[in-house]
Amino acid sequence: MTESEFATYVEHVFRHHNRVYSELINELEMIEEEQKSTPSAALLTAETSMLNACLPVNETVSAISEGRNPGMRTKMQLTNAVPECERATRRVEKLIPEDFSEISGNHPRSKVESTFDPDSEKTTLPTH
Repeated sequence: MTESEFATYVEHVFRHHNRVYSELINELEMIEEEQKSTPSAALLTAETSMLNACLPVNETVSAISEGRNPGMRTKMQLTNAVPECERATRRVEKLIPEDFSEISGNHPRSKVESTFDPDSEKTTLPTH
């Protein structure tokens, strides 16, 4: 994978992680407000794992967006951190209840699966 392809992959994973994390935050707030249920232990454990796995990705993207150099150590961590962040984010996404969008009044959650092709500079989204 070239440096450009990897940068595209990092951006794809970062955006997906942020979308899922925003959805999770909305759900947890809804649960807290309604006090009808509590989040599952599996979801909370998966959230913690995702935050830990995605920390190097978030630190790197934040540093770059602020015009700082993230440092060689952080960049080297990305090789392993990005795929793990992606896996951890998908685990959380699967644990967010399907009926959350119906309960919260939000639009139904998109089930669009995207794939990153390391032999291409593009992330592929299926057409509907």
